[in-house]
Amino acid sequence: MTPLVYVLLVSSVVISITGTIADACIVLFIVVLNCSIGAIQEYRLARIVGHLENLQKRDYIVVRDGQKVVIDEENIVPGDIVIVQDGQKVPADGRIIMAYDLVVDESMLTGESRPVKKMVEFSDISHSERLDTQHTMLFAGTSLVSGYGQMLVIAIGKSTESGKIQAYIPDIVTDLPLQKDLAQLIRFVLITIIVICLVLFVLGILDGKPFGELFAALLALFMCAVPQGLPVIMTLILAVGSYRLAKHHILAKRLQAVEGLGRADILVVDKTGTLTSNQLMVSRIVADTTSYTVTGSGYDPSGSILLDNQVVSHAHNDPVYERMIQGAYLLDRSQVTFNKEANRF
Repeated sequence: MTPLVYVLLVSSVVISITGTIADACIVLFIVVLNCSIGAIQEYRLARIVGHLENLQKRDYIVVRDGQKVVIDEENIVPGDIVIVQDGQKVPADGRIIMAYDLVVDESMLTGESRPVKKMVEFSDISHSERLDTQHTMLFAGTSLVSGYGQMLVIAIGKSTESGKIQAYIPDIVTDLPLQKDLAQLIRFVLITIIVICLVLFVLGILDGKPFGELFAALLALFMCAVPQGLPVIMTLILAVGSYRLAKHHILAKRLQAVEGLGRADILVVDKTGTLTSNQLMVSRIVADTTSYTVTGSGYDPSGSILLDNQVVSHAHNDPVYERMIQGAYLLDRSQVTFNKEANRF
């Protein structure tokens, strides 16, 4: 709630004490209307954002009781053995127990732009050791650039290195531009009104006006000067802006963030997984001196391999094609599953 809403609440209490219940109810109605509009709009946005977060959940292959199972990243627990490979995000902090050409991008955690080579080495790790020197560990949130490996999970959630960093985020004060401007406006209006009322109160006392009559008149002046409709107008404007942004597939968790987006000149986002579906696929293969075209979309197991716009099959008896398929089969470690609830692979 904005500071003006608190001012209106205090004013309604004071008005009710003086006996004008009807006026107090009107002020309370304005406050309730403003809060209701904002709460309903932000609730709708929160539901949409929640659905988007569910779509971004990732599945991982985990070894439990000697069996490979596919589980959601939220169900990974310490002690699990997680299989990771190129293109994946690391779901938790873990000790590497198997690594084949394992290279990891840890820039989001260490700030180092160069990928780090990981390896298996069963030695003690000091807690004071820098993260960028721990080459036998994988950390949650980092990305695998290449390779294949297995790690023993030792920390999840807030216990991970990235989770410890996120614990400091709530302490960061990030006032939106609208909040600052509105606070300055309200401060100026209140100070001006209070000064005027005090001057008029002193003049009225010196002139011999009755205290009760003078207090009621100044209270009425104060309520007239306070912009009671400002919270409702601001909320309606932001709600309309949020609705227009939603038409262009842009969601803002908080209504006041809409005004902040309006001030932005440059928007910098991570392309993969944000503007795209984060599903890499092969579109062209060059084997020996032959170029093949691959059709299909995302993880959906449909598509063909074309040569000169003709579908290639085993019946063509193409030795280059046969070696290419054999190599892809032997090197591939990916597993594609179908999610019935989301109706997608």
